[in-house]
Amino acid sequence: MAGLRASPDSMTELNDAELKAVGSRTAAELANELEAGTASLLGELGDDGTRGVQFFGMTHSVAGVGGLMLGEVLVHGRDLAKTIAQDWPTSGDQAVAIMSGVVPTLANFADPDVAARATGVYHLKLRGGPEWTIAVRNGEVSVAPGKPPRADLHISAEPVALMLNGYGRISQARVLASGKIVGWGGKPWLALQFRKLFTER
Repeated sequence: MAGLRASPDSMTELNDAELKAVGSRTAAELANELEAGTASLLGELGDDGTRGVQFFGMTHSVAGVGGLMLGEVLVHGRDLAKTIAQDWPTSGDQAVAIMSGVVPTLANFADPDVAARATGVYHLKLRGGPEWTIAVRNGEVSVAPGKPPRADLHISAEPVALMLNGYGRISQARVLASGKIVGWGGKPWLALQFRKLFTER
């Protein structure tokens, strides 16, 4: 849709601007704005999930942007729910939708210093969901859907665990110890670099 505005290039700058805009508004006012803003976004995105839209300096799909926005609501909703000791469950299907939005953007959030040490082909598989090829060459990262013909490191992840770990809500040690994220392959040491490869900016 022609009216959809391109997103800023920096997630950090957007977050800072959003926090400054909160000001002294009440919780009820903020809830009303969230509902109105969500309805407006959904209206602008439309029903064609495959349509390309601009998002943080890349062309993403409507479905992918929807997954990212769902992640913002569910992850920060979980943060708020914890402050009042309320449950805030996230289903596997919701986590798959969120990570299907997140993973294609990862190349935009790669740390170039880590990428220079992380050369290899990574196969990321969401249990019960899609899989991706993440290639790191010459300090640059590319992400493509599907399983690679060969991979230096295979990663199998339970979707909710990967989502919460990716958003920094549960530790790497916890998900590894539980078996919810496992890795194997010819270059297992790359797992140490992969966990540090992406950073918000």
